[in-house]
Amino acid sequence: MGDLVAESDEFLDVLLEVVEIWTAMFLLNLRVEFDVASAQEPLDLVRPRIPYLIRE
Repeated sequence: MGDLVAESDEFLDVLLEVVEIWTAMFLLNLRVEFDVASAQEPLDLVRPRIPYLIRE
Protein backbone atom coordinates (compact mmCIF):
# COMPACT_ATOMS: atom_id res chain seq x y z
CA MET A 1 0.00 0.00 0.00
CA GLY A 2 2.89 2.36 0.78
CA ASP A 3 4.34 1.89 -2.72
CA LEU A 4 1.01 2.85 -4.27
CA VAL A 5 0.90 6.05 -2.22
CA ALA A 6 4.50 6.92 -3.16
CA GLU A 7 3.79 6.32 -6.86
CA SER A 8 0.65 8.42 -6.60
CA ASP A 9 2.63 11.26 -5.01
CA GLU A 10 5.27 11.07 -7.76
CA PHE A 11 2.55 11.13 -10.41
CA LEU A 12 0.92 14.17 -8.83
CA ASP A 13 4.28 15.97 -8.61
CA VAL A 14 4.96 15.37 -12.31
CA LEU A 15 1.42 16.37 -13.22
CA LEU A 16 1.79 19.61 -11.24
CA GLU A 17 5.07 20.40 -13.02
CA VAL A 18 3.43 19.81 -16.42
CA VAL A 19 0.52 22.09 -15.51
CA GLU A 20 2.92 24.81 -14.28
CA ILE A 21 4.96 24.63 -17.49
CA TRP A 22 1.83 24.67 -19.67
CA THR A 23 0.45 27.66 -17.75
CA ALA A 24 3.73 29.58 -18.10
CA MET A 25 3.84 28.86 -21.84
CA PHE A 26 0.20 29.96 -22.21
CA LEU A 27 0.78 33.22 -20.34
CA LEU A 28 3.97 33.92 -22.30
CA ASN A 29 2.06 33.34 -25.54
CA LEU A 30 -0.61 35.83 -24.42
CA ARG A 31 2.11 38.37 -23.59
CA VAL A 32 3.73 37.96 -27.02
CA GLU A 33 0.37 38.32 -28.79
CA PHE A 34 -0.39 41.43 -26.73
CA ASP A 35 3.00 42.96 -27.60
CA VAL A 36 2.50 42.30 -31.31
CA ALA A 37 -1.03 43.72 -31.23
CA SER A 38 0.06 46.85 -29.34
CA ALA A 39 3.18 47.57 -31.41
CA GLN A 40 3.25 51.15 -32.64
CA GLU A 41 6.17 50.83 -35.03
CA PRO A 42 7.93 47.98 -36.86
CA LEU A 43 10.86 48.47 -34.46
CA ASP A 44 8.60 47.41 -31.59
CA LEU A 45 8.19 44.01 -33.23
CA VAL A 46 11.94 43.55 -33.63
CA ARG A 47 12.86 44.66 -30.10
CA PRO A 48 10.71 42.68 -27.66
CA ARG A 49 9.81 44.41 -24.43
CA ILE A 50 10.40 42.65 -21.11
CA PRO A 51 8.76 45.02 -18.63
CA TYR A 52 10.12 43.47 -15.44
CA LEU A 53 13.74 43.26 -16.59
CA ILE A 54 14.15 46.30 -18.81
CA ARG A 55 12.80 49.70 -17.85
CA GLU A 56 12.10 51.85 -20.88
